[in-house]
Amino acid sequence: MREPNVSELLMLFPAKVKRYASMLANRHIADDRIKPQHLTFIPYIAEFDGISQKDLNVFLQFDKSYVSTVVRELIDLGMVYNDGAGKTYSLHLTAEGRKVNDVCEKIIRISCENLLDDFTEQELQQFTDTFTRFSNRLDVLVAELEKENDDSKNDS
Repeated sequence: MREPNVSELLMLFPAKVKRYASMLANRHIADDRIKPQHLTFIPYIAEFDGISQKDLNVFLQFDKSYVSTVVRELIDLGMVYNDGAGKTYSLHLTAEGRKVNDVCEKIIRISCENLLDDFTEQELQQFTDTFTRFSNRLDVLVAELEKENDDSKNDS
């Protein structure tokens, strides 16, 4: 079997990471109501206690409706509560949410250990530098596309 090229690696990598994370989550989280997307939000709400939905959107870079949906699901599950007024959200983890966050941290730690355990320090530094550069480039490209989309809406 041939080795995948760079384009294929870029396209396949997110799905592989998601699959691996889902499998770890299923192994470590007994509550089957908790979905992998919840595990993306919980650590941010834990780290930035009182975070707004708007700020979550900025950190996680999802669209507003998706953030709103996941936050509503977390509130309905009893993992998160909102003590903001009106449309202003101030999100906090409940005791149950903090338990799930502990598991999230464990899953992240296990993932990093398992994925990176055979890298040398030099390779880890190269990977970090390359991945940071890649991420920064994606930020630029996304901003350009958003601007183009906004411009085309304004022209309509």
